[in-house]
Amino acid sequence: MAKRLTDHREEYAPIHTGPPKAHDVLANIATEWLGSRLIHKAHPGIPRNANELPAWWMKHQAPPTDLDTPSQHSTRDGSGTVWRVPYIDRVAYTLTRFLRIEKSFQGLIIAAAEDGIFWRGDSQEFFIALIAEHDRMKLTPNYRAGAIQKMRGAVGSMALNAK
Repeated sequence: MAKRLTDHREEYAPIHTGPPKAHDVLANIATEWLGSRLIHKAHPGIPRNANELPAWWMKHQAPPTDLDTPSQHSTRDGSGTVWRVPYIDRVAYTLTRFLRIEKSFQGLIIAAAEDGIFWRGDSQEFFIALIAEHDRMKLTPNYRAGAIQKMRGAVGSMALNAK
């Protein structure tokens, strides 16, 4: 049975060697993609080299945050520990999805990343709405202030309803 592209976690290094490297996990996904039929349907701006693709993809993704700190977890069967790295999980997931979507959507994701709008695996419709919202906030200072106020009100009402 063929391994799915999204099964990258089993490749994580044992605990004694430290957390896995994002480049290595993404290079494995890239190598599998380069050997598939999907490569012929891909956007021409995507590198066709398993060593170049990981660095290129990480430039098109939001950088890691404090929440992306690697952590150690026990295995389900209790036989040892494994690394969990949220940043690697995110970039591996988005790369796997990205390599399977339409060429035109790939082009939109690439262009948006160059403008600082990073794709997190959302649907095309949602991502287009996100870009439009970003543009509105960027162009209209009053719109941004109003949107932030509405967001604070929504979060506040959610907190009250949770009690």
